Amino acid sequence: MTDTETADRLHKRSSALRRLFSCFHVRTAAYAAVTLCVLAALQSCASVRWDERYVSIDRYAAEGDFTGAHEQFMLDSADIYGSGEETLRLLDEGMLLHYAQEYKASNDALAGAERAIYENYAKSVSQAVGSALINDTIIDYAGDPYEDIYTNVFMALNYIHLGMIEDAFVEIRRFDNKLRALSAQYQAEIAQAQQEIDSGGYNQDVSIEFHNSALARYISMLLYRSRGDTESARVDRRLIDSAFQMQGSLYPFDQPASLNSELAVEPGQARLNIFAFSGRTPIKREQTLRLLAPDGSFYFKIALPELEYLPSAVHRIEAAAVSQETGEVHTAELELLEDISLIAGDTFRLKQGALYFKSIARSLAKSAAGAALSAVAGSEDSSLGSIVMLITSLTTEATERADLRISRYFPAKASVGGLTLEPGAYTVEITYKDSDGSVIERQSFADCVVRTGELNILETQCLR
Repeated sequence: MTDTETADRLHKRSSALRRLFSCFHVRTAAYAAVTLCVLAALQSCASVRWDERYVSIDRYAAEGDFTGAHEQFMLDSADIYGSGEETLRLLDEGMLLHYAQEYKASNDALAGAERAIYENYAKSVSQAVGSALINDTIIDYAGDPYEDIYTNVFMALNYIHLGMIEDAFVEIRRFDNKLRALSAQYQAEIAQAQQEIDSGGYNQDVSIEFHNSALARYISMLLYRSRGDTESARVDRRLIDSAFQMQGSLYPFDQPASLNSELAVEPGQARLNIFAFSGRTPIKREQTLRLLAPDGSFYFKIALPELEYLPSAVHRIEAAAVSQETGEVHTAELELLEDISLIAGDTFRLKQGALYFKSIARSLAKSAAGAALSAVAGSEDSSLGSIVMLITSLTTEATERADLRISRYFPAKASVGGLTLEPGAYTVEITYKDSDGSVIERQSFADCVVRTGELNILETQCLR
């Protein structure tokens, strides 16, 4: 064999090896791309199925059959809640049990949720590295701020129903303490996140307005009134005024007219206070943005949760109490005291600021790393560099996801009303109406006994 033939054969073998090597890279990249696309599709489907998994429970809840809703919840919960979602499971179970009038079991679940929120918040520090590399869904869910604080409100109502007044006071005080700590807690997190952004070109002013709850003050006022502590009850009444005056965007409606009668009950008469909870608080949807890097070398994706407010059919709530002794009828319109959905949005915006900066930092890091790897690979083979860039881009697309976890059964609105009555037994009827005045739901409560000098409350729900 001549030198020329030998050289030609070596050249052909070298070319074949290069083609094989190139094919291997292309196939590997193709397999990786297909795998990532499948993962992205599965993750997308999972977010859709998340809502679908609640359909049966939601149907029972909308019909007002909360015992049935809880039974269905127990059947479905293993399929709904995954690893790191114990907080969500306990919050949802606690609220369904509350509506089903299983007050002790509700408090057990809500107290467990409160503990899980605390433990998972502490645990999130150790899980922060993973969330900085992948996304926030790998962190054990520690609850949104409003979920944490309203847990105590409904625990207080549970204790009132159980006749445990002192325990109800404790929950209201814990609610108040959490409100005071809320703003400072997240402002510190936002400041820390801002320091992680080198460019300084992404600024978002975040503030919190919610610092006083009319609903919590109302419950506290009724508790003090039942104890005979008129002065403390008057303090809470003034704080309700303050909640409306200083938080106009959260209370863009008039105070309930019945508030003016709460501390003016004549001796020998009894007061029946009615709580009506309607609608459901927001769920989360993903908002995706693609932005140009500060140096213009590549685009990066950020995925943020945003709240989607759920419409409610309830526009008017009426109450009628019929004396079982005389047949006399007393009527009242229940009026909005607190829009929990607005407060959920306000407290979430504070958290969203931290999520915004964290998502930018994480996505920038992923995309910058991909660009760097692509540049290194491209220095040897331009096609390989393109393949690497494609893979890293698809990886970012698949892994950069918003955390859409949120509890589903806190009510959207709290309406209240009061009737001053002669002591005795009454049949109380609550009627929910839509914007046209048509009846959505009518609930009747027989043998509702009201007594002087006691806290007489009736609670009703319509989650439509």
